[in-house]
Amino acid sequence: MDHGLHEPSVEELERELPAVMDGQISLGDLLSRVMQAIYAELAELAETMPNMSDSARKRTLADWVVKTKKQVVKLYAVTKWTRDAETVQKCMNITAFLMTQNHQFEGAMEGLKYARESLDPARLRNHDLLTSLDVLTTGSYLRLPTCITKSMIPVTPLTDSQVTQTLRDMEDVIRYRLRVSEVVPVEMSQYRIADGRVYFTVPKLFEVSLCLRGAQQDDGWFFVHVMFLINIRGGLTGLQDFPRTPTGIMKRHITDEADARLAFYLPLPEEAQNDIPTRPQLPSGVVDTPLVRVYNFLQIMSLSYQLEILWYQAQRMRSLGWADYLTIEMSQNRKVMTVSYWIRQPPPSGRQNRIKLPLLGGTITISIVESHGPSYAGRGPARSPKRRVFARLQRRAKLGVGMPSDEVEGLKFQVLWEPAKGALGVNVLPSIMFDDLLHVDADNLDFESLLCGVIERHAHSILEIYQYQLQNGQARTVFSLPGAVTLVKDEGVQALRIHLCADEVVIMTIDSRTGRLNLRDTGDLAAAGRGPHFTG
Repeated sequence: MDHGLHEPSVEELERELPAVMDGQISLGDLLSRVMQAIYAELAELAETMPNMSDSARKRTLADWVVKTKKQVVKLYAVTKWTRDAETVQKCMNITAFLMTQNHQFEGAMEGLKYARESLDPARLRNHDLLTSLDVLTTGSYLRLPTCITKSMIPVTPLTDSQVTQTLRDMEDVIRYRLRVSEVVPVEMSQYRIADGRVYFTVPKLFEVSLCLRGAQQDDGWFFVHVMFLINIRGGLTGLQDFPRTPTGIMKRHITDEADARLAFYLPLPEEAQNDIPTRPQLPSGVVDTPLVRVYNFLQIMSLSYQLEILWYQAQRMRSLGWADYLTIEMSQNRKVMTVSYWIRQPPPSGRQNRIKLPLLGGTITISIVESHGPSYAGRGPARSPKRRVFARLQRRAKLGVGMPSDEVEGLKFQVLWEPAKGALGVNVLPSIMFDDLLHVDADNLDFESLLCGVIERHAHSILEIYQYQLQNGQARTVFSLPGAVTLVKDEGVQALRIHLCADEVVIMTIDSRTGRLNLRDTGDLAAAGRGPHFTG
């Protein structure tokens, strides 16, 4: 009885089944491949069997027949099976259809289970009467969290005039803090206020700019930039490797460390109290002095930077021909550099010298040391009387009876020269070295000039001792006459001119790099067939 429903035919139902062709191959392709393989093997046997013996041909042909028969039997079985291939294909399609339905049923069950679990705790909330009243009375929702408005609604940018006025207001706050409450190290008393920050200048050390976090009394300082007030001589390589204004990882390190020292005693913001360890508290009666801490940090950074530049220049000299005659050592804390010059190799073990000479000419030690004032002036760094009075008045006016949390550390370069005893056969006292030679000038950082100046003075003193020994020693009867032994400049080098007799003159110099004595003869000594130059 037909009620208007269409009963699908078997063919329509079969067309709805998914076609599964996985792992199947055409029978024609299979027959073609097997026949081609049999033909190729027959062709190969036809070429190779004439060269075989009769027994080998029979054995090869029998093996091939057995193997080929097996393949043909398999092919025959496959051909017989293909008669039922259509029925098997329908079974595979029906199986795939049933598996798809099974997955759909399982998905429906999982969806119903999820709906039951997720909708079970769902409850209708109470009517929001407050929101309804706000919308009815004001036409807007007034209870939206401010964090949403700040994150979604962009802040209106300040105009140029507002920015300028803000910077001026910040400059007034900085000026007030520096003149009334902040303890400024006397060494940083040279400063200027501009662009919303303060620039402190310490000659021959650094220029640093700082800014305040806000206008409140407990708002701290933060670091902006620093420039080391140094000048490097001796080529452009040093200027590229050691810029006056730090960049990259060095700038990040200085920024992080300076900010940490400026905020050492500041309370942490509420949102960061759980992530950052608590900061130390000031004892009773102690006043925070962040500018003193940042000065101490930048002072040691500037001096260490200059010492690293001198070390780099010394290493560069070694690579340019001084390696065998110059040694450089740096202490583990990178605060002391020791340089030895006129290095010579020890004599062979079998050779005995009558006079044991040192293996070096002298040592220059450049170190960063603390500088203290005189004992009658009290504790503190070395300062002029005017600066000591200014520091005492500032402390009394800004701290009263309070104590500063940090004291100014006085640091400086100390350059010491120690000649090796018996170098070139004479003993030279360290006191002969001029103080202006043993000095590191930040405006002219040049290790080569410092080393050459010391070596020139050392060589001059040795030649003076030779002159004295010749004029007052055992040979004084020969060289005591005026003009017999004189100190002269020979091609820009300090030399000792020794008049032997008649026109025979010897010029003695000391090689500044190797420390060896050079003897150059003039006059009759320089005649053909005689050695004009000697080195010892």
